[in-house]
Amino acid sequence: MKNILKIPIMLILLELILIGGVIAEAPGQLITVQSGTVSGDLYVKAFQPVPWASQPSSGVTSRDFDQIFMLPAGINSQNVVWSRLYISVYSGSASADWPLNTIVTFDGNGDGMYETMLGTEVMQGIEYSTDGTVYSFNDHCNRVYSDYLSWYDVTGVITCSNPAVHVRTEQIGTASYDGRLKAVSLIMAYNDGDMDEIWYWINQGHAWVDSSTTPTTTTFDTTTVPVGFTSATLSNLALSSKDGAYSINGNTLSASNPVLPVNFFENHTWDVTGYVAAGSKSTFTMGLGNGDSFKTAFAALAIKSPAPIVAPTAAFDATPLSGDAPLAVIFTDSSTGEITSRVWDFGDGNNSWSTTETSLPHIYADAGTYTVQLTVTGPGGSDTKTEIDYITAGSAVIPPVADFSADDITPDVGQTVTFTDQSANIPTSWSWSIEGTPGTDYQFMDSTSTTSQNPKVQFLKAGTYDVSLTATNDGGSDTKSETDYITVTEAPVPAIEVTVVNADVPLGTMISPEATGSTTVNVVASGGSSWSVTASDERTTAHKGFMTTAGDLNLENPFELGRDGDNYQMLNAAPVTFWSENTMGTFSTTASMKQLVATGDQPGDYGITITFTGSIT
Repeated sequence: MKNILKIPIMLILLELILIGGVIAEAPGQLITVQSGTVSGDLYVKAFQPVPWASQPSSGVTSRDFDQIFMLPAGINSQNVVWSRLYISVYSGSASADWPLNTIVTFDGNGDGMYETMLGTEVMQGIEYSTDGTVYSFNDHCNRVYSDYLSWYDVTGVITCSNPAVHVRTEQIGTASYDGRLKAVSLIMAYNDGDMDEIWYWINQGHAWVDSSTTPTTTTFDTTTVPVGFTSATLSNLALSSKDGAYSINGNTLSASNPVLPVNFFENHTWDVTGYVAAGSKSTFTMGLGNGDSFKTAFAALAIKSPAPIVAPTAAFDATPLSGDAPLAVIFTDSSTGEITSRVWDFGDGNNSWSTTETSLPHIYADAGTYTVQLTVTGPGGSDTKTEIDYITAGSAVIPPVADFSADDITPDVGQTVTFTDQSANIPTSWSWSIEGTPGTDYQFMDSTSTTSQNPKVQFLKAGTYDVSLTATNDGGSDTKSETDYITVTEAPVPAIEVTVVNADVPLGTMISPEATGSTTVNVVASGGSSWSVTASDERTTAHKGFMTTAGDLNLENPFELGRDGDNYQMLNAAPVTFWSENTMGTFSTTASMKQLVATGDQPGDYGITITFTGSIT
C-alpha cells in the first residue's frame, strides 16, 4: 500500500513571547503533526505505569518507571511508517520552578536493554504560569501549568512487537522536587501488506482550558476520505483530575473521571463512525467538564476503508511471434487487477476461455498473419487488449543466426578442443575458419573438418587464434567471429624433487633381535599425472653391510626399508619401489630402517647408504 502524506494547510495565529531562551505561546491548540494512509492500522495506547496514588508525593530524590507496549504481531522497522512516544511529567507546582532531570531510554528490539537514548531533559529555569501559556524550551519539550510534555520520534527504532520505555526523573541539587509520571503513550501507524486503507491524523498540542476560556477545538481534514468507509476511531489523552467534555461534529462523546489509584490520566477511544462524513472536515471539541481546569495532549483519528476495487487492465505477450506453420505459440496473460474470466481471440477462428490459467499454448496450423485479442473481466469491469498482425506463421525458412562455443578456450599445446555449433534457425551447412596454417599451427582430429558441425581441433603451437563460423540454410547465412578466441600455452614440464630431512640416521646399538631408525622423506611433484620414488643401497646381494671404522664385513641379514613403519622391503642389489602417487603436489612420509641382528654377526660399527630416486610421468 502506498503511503500518502496529507498535511493540511492551516492558518494559526500564535502570540509568541521570547523569555530568556524559552518560547512562550498563548494557551495551546492541537494541530495536525502527521497524517497519511497505511494498510495496517493506527496503534494508540497510553498508560500510567504506576498509579498516581501509589507514587509518593515526597521523600524521594528520583523515580524510575517502565512500560512495555504490546504491538500487533509482525511489527518491524520496515512496516512502521510513523511512530511517536509521549511523556508527561508533573513538576510539582504551577506557580514555582521545581527543577528536575528527565531521562528517557527506549528498548526497540524487545531485549530489555533500553539501548536507545531518546533524551535527557534538564527541566530547570523554565517560565511558568497558571493561565495555560505554553512554554517551549526545545523542539520536543514544553511546559503548561504544572506539567512537562515531551515527545520523541521512534519510527526507525521499533523492530519488534514488544518495545518498552524507561523514564527516570531526578532531583536537581536540593531544590524542591516532585517528578511524578502522569502518562506515557505510543502512537504508531503501520502497514500489514493487505489492500485496505487506514486514513489517519495525529493532532498534537498541550491545550488547557478553565472556566474563563472557551473549549479547545481541533480539525481533522477528512475531506479526502472516500465514501463507504467502514469504521472511524477517535482517541484522546487528557491529564487532569477531572475529565473534560467532548464532542465531534456536534455529537457528544462519553467522558469519565479517573478512578483512584489512577489520577490525572484519561485515555479515551471512541467509535465515531456515525459522526464522520466523507468529503467534509471533522471538528473535535474538548471543553471543561466538572473540574476547575482541563488539559489534553493529543487526539488521533483513524478511518478504515475497504480495499479499493481495481478495474482490470488487459495485457499479454507471446513467444515466438513468427515461424513456420504449424507454429506453436505460448501466450502469457500479464493483465493486472482482480480478474474472474479471460476470453482469448487468437485470430484464426479458435477462441479460448479460462478463469485461472495465465499461460496457455496455441498452434497456428496455416501460414498467415494473425491479430490477437484478450478480454479480461472482474468486479471492477472489463478491459480488452488487441495486438494487430501480432503473429506471423509462414512457410519461408528463416536464415540462421550463427553462434558457437568451445569446451576449452585456454588449452595447452597438443590439446584437442571441441567446437560446438549453437546457431539458431536450423542451419544445414557449416564453414569454420581458424587463424593460422593447417598442419602447422593446428589440425582437425577424429575425421572432422572445416565443414563439420562440431569439429575437433588439435592446436600445435602456442599463441592466440581467431575463430569464425558461417552457418547456412535455405533462408540464407550468417557469420559469427570471435577475435583471439583460443589462447594456447605451452604444456607444463613434469618435475619432481625428493629430499631427506635427516640424512644421517643412527640405528642404535645392534642388539638382537633388531635395530631400528627413521627419517622423513619429502616429495614435490608438478606438471605430470603420476610419480614414484625408488630406494637403493647400491651394493651387491652379498654385501649386506659394511663397517665404518674397520674393514668390510657382511651381516647375516640385509637391511630393510619401510614407509610409515610398515611394508618393509629387503635392500638387495635391485632398487625397490618406496612410494608412488597419482596426484601432483607436496607430500611427506616417514622412511623406516631396521636390521635383523643374527647370532653370527661380528661386532663393529655398521652403516649403509640409501639413495632415493624420483621419477614422474
